[in-house]
Amino acid sequence: MTSMLGIYEQYVKTEKLRYLLTYKCSRDHLELFFCFIRARNGWNNTPSPLQFSRSYKRLLLHADVSGSTGNCRVLESTSILSVSIKTPSKSNRFARYQRCKKT
Repeated sequence: MTSMLGIYEQYVKTEKLRYLLTYKCSRDHLELFFCFIRARNGWNNTPSPLQFSRSYKRLLLHADVSGSTGNCRVLESTSILSVSIKTPSKSNRFARYQRCKKT
């Protein structure tokens, strides 16, 4: 309990976080986290620091985490350049030919 109060004072009171989800620090969530780490290492109960950091990075990459700020855009809202396959009419081709001929 004392450690939770310390975390609250360090992050919530200094306005680095708006609130603290204490249920995320319960034993069940920690057990699930370490279960995922063990599964990434072939169920090794004592991974080396290098194995742990690699497993942690893999878990972060596969987690669906998206920030509200950053330098990336959602691709679905980006307009795509389209090109028409239609061939120009004969009159347009002739007009372009005449313009090129003059130069």
